[in-house]
Amino acid sequence: MEFYIKLLVSIVLAVLGWWGAHYLASLRDLRNKKRELIVQYLVEAYRRLEQSGNRDNENKEHISNIESALADIQLFGTQEQVNLASHFMDRINSYDGASMNDLLLSLRDSLRKELGLDELSNEMKFLRLDSTKRVCVVCTKKVAPTNGRTCIKGHFICSKCDFGPRSYEASRNECPICKSEYK
Repeated sequence: MEFYIKLLVSIVLAVLGWWGAHYLASLRDLRNKKRELIVQYLVEAYRRLEQSGNRDNENKEHISNIESALADIQLFGTQEQVNLASHFMDRINSYDGASMNDLLLSLRDSLRKELGLDELSNEMKFLRLDSTKRVCVVCTKKVAPTNGRTCIKGHFICSKCDFGPRSYEASRNECPICKSEYK
């Protein structure tokens, strides 16, 4: 009889051990799948924002890219990223012009950390190969490059936005986005 009790205890422990290991493995798999999904959506949101930033705002594809990227960030982003996206949307909706650089930096940094990549400096540069027009980072209008100035970090400010809120005020001495000097 004692033999059967030991055998039964061994079987019960083996089944419980198997069940516990299976349960923990399925939790790990679920966590990994969620992580992969979030990273995938945020990488795509980053790409859509970066591709559509400082471009012609009348292009429906760029507008759609920005809108869907912001929706994905609100769904999958961190609290900081959701706050930055909300601030960006508030600025755009109030027609003050807005920069998405802080949001892009936050996305880039959190994705690099999640993927185990090295940290980078906070400076980001964007290449736009349209030499006939530049997009003002304040009002987002496209103007000829001769009708504005560029700061040392690459932000283009049109001559209308280069002045203060009233056109008779003096020209700005620093970039309104990053507060750095003009070139």
